[in-house]
Amino acid sequence: MKRNGFEDLDLIGCEGAVSLIEEKINELRGEFDSWVELNYRLGKDPSLHGAAEHLLYVGRKHLKESSRNK
Repeated sequence: MKRNGFEDLDLIGCEGAVSLIEEKINELRGEFDSWVELNYRLGKDPSLHGAAEHLLYVGRKHLKESSRNK
């Protein structure tokens, strides 16, 4: 994406490690936040991106100087 003028900010695996037990996690009381944090941390691990159902790319488009002045 850099060659297209984007600055890479993040790449996160979505619906990865916990996707198969999503219904059970949604029923949790008191431990839900811990599962959300775990899923987020695992989603940021590049070695686990292949196991994720989706990848979320976050980037910033850098405009050329002439485009900024319009």
